[in-house]
Amino acid sequence: MKILVLAKQVPATTDLTFGKNGIVNRESVPKTVNPDDESAVELAIQIAESVSGEVVLATMGPESASEMLSELGAMGCASCCHIFDDSLNGADLVATANVFAALAKKVNAGMVICGASAADGKGGLLPSAIASLLGWDCLNQVSSVEDFSSEPIVVFNYQGKKTKAKVKNPSVLSVYKTVAEPRIPDVMAVLSAPQPEKLAISDLDINQKALEFDQRCEVVNVENVKKERKNKIWEGIESFSDFHAELKKEGF
Repeated sequence: MKILVLAKQVPATTDLTFGKNGIVNRESVPKTVNPDDESAVELAIQIAESVSGEVVLATMGPESASEMLSELGAMGCASCCHIFDDSLNGADLVATANVFAALAKKVNAGMVICGASAADGKGGLLPSAIASLLGWDCLNQVSSVEDFSSEPIVVFNYQGKKTKAKVKNPSVLSVYKTVAEPRIPDVMAVLSAPQPEKLAISDLDINQKALEFDQRCEVVNVENVKKERKNKIWEGIESFSDFHAELKKEGF
């Protein structure tokens, strides 16, 4: 079985700046691997090892994302795909989901695993969108796995309760970083890590209409929320009635 695992390179800081179109200026900040995605890669490798399968690691993003693929690929991935196409700059949820759904078909994956959400977006909708396009089952926000097989038993929270489910493939899983502790590759693994293969939109069987995201959504403004709270310390008040009177004076 082939497992497609998705990873994203995200800003390594919360001190972000934005362009006029509301898109994060990613080139001006240090970058790191999305925390949930590292554990997604580890889980994919553990499942592949138990069923004699293989892991295909993929990302979509700028040139710098290839470095991330090389690092994660050394953990034990069979191959790496870097979808790199200028036409995808600023791609929205629907366009991104269509790209990864097409990639899942291209590599003949039987399972897709990705992080529960990206640190720079926190939307958490991509896994469900991919599953919908593929017509596969989707299990979201998996926190742990109890059976590493082709149909693993996963644990997630549903309505505040711990729930177990047996995965029926083909399927899409989204996982938290608690699902598995990422291994640290040794020197030989790093040296033998697969080189990322760059793919463009033309390499995928994808409906071009799905990529017309400019008309679908537009970010008009992004700003940090500033909270201002009124506060005051009173001294010498001995009764609640006096305290209540002081509150009324201050407009509370």
